[in-house]
Amino acid sequence: MWLYEKKLEYPVKIKNPNPALAKFIISQVGGPDGEFGAATRYLQQRYSMPYAQVKGILTDIGTEELAHIEMVSAIIHQLTRCLTPEQIKRSGFDTYFVDHGTGVYPQAAAGVPFSTSVLQVTGDTYADLYEDLAAEQKARKTYDNILRLADDPDVRDPIKFLREREIVHFQRFGDALRITQENTNAKNFYAFNPSFDKACNPPDKLFSPPCTAAGEAGAVVSAAESACAPTACRGRTPANTRNRCAAPTCGRTNTAQANTCGRAAPACGCAAVVADNCQPAPACGCEAAKPEPACGCSDTAPAAAPVFQSCEPEPIGFKSYGCAPIAAPYVVPKRSKHSDCGCG
Repeated sequence: MWLYEKKLEYPVKIKNPNPALAKFIISQVGGPDGEFGAATRYLQQRYSMPYAQVKGILTDIGTEELAHIEMVSAIIHQLTRCLTPEQIKRSGFDTYFVDHGTGVYPQAAAGVPFSTSVLQVTGDTYADLYEDLAAEQKARKTYDNILRLADDPDVRDPIKFLREREIVHFQRFGDALRITQENTNAKNFYAFNPSFDKACNPPDKLFSPPCTAAGEAGAVVSAAESACAPTACRGRTPANTRNRCAAPTCGRTNTAQANTCGRAAPACGCAAVVADNCQPAPACGCEAAKPEPACGCSDTAPAAAPVFQSCEPEPIGFKSYGCAPIAAPYVVPKRSKHSDCGCG
């Protein structure tokens, strides 16, 4: 459900009708690399994305593409209003006019109607994101070609804005690809499909909920059990189990220790415990990832890899306890001078 403003994202104010320009600009409504395809592609791809931030990026960009459809349609409408039959025939707009009048019909510059055959929703995280990166470059290329042919400054101004937005979208899809790579095996990003092979998502990575066995709330799948399998979670069910620690079978439990300020450290979620030799559980809580001596923030990162599960996705950026990286280009949390302890 969208809330929207009843105005264009960027103003379109064309003084002089020109149906000859409208004939090729309409390709960015319903052409193979146009805004109709972009909005449909991104808003449908988001459902199978396994990471909250990537879903958010696709929702943001897909929503903006709807605004771009509106802008390009406004350009076509203003270029074809108040035409005379002589202007229609002289500009070559007559073949379009016979079927659609001066309505804005989604088609390519060559007259081919819009078709969803120009886009794909694979349900594979990497395949979809690489398609999205390519789609933004092809849209940018189309706007480049329009600018080579259009000489009216009233037309060129909004087209330049749209071209710039395609570049920004390309950069944001680059962020989405980075987030995905950080959640998969750096030795082989393509070893499995993180959208489908849920068992292969490491339990200690951001936004990858671990697998829990029936009746074992908070249990974390071991490294061996996390091996890639065609059946998700090897018979277990994925669950969002933030801030829980796995208890080994020998009865030991992981407890968060109080920090130097006397405040209990927030639980970060613990790595899987090897149960056969009943070794002590690894340190639990954010203190293990980044200690906060004397009620302050430590600027030195620990040598060991931090545990990320306590960090919750926010509308922008992260709620971070010092144990997770900050993802660009979102808002970077700042230290609070008024906080009782640690990083605000």
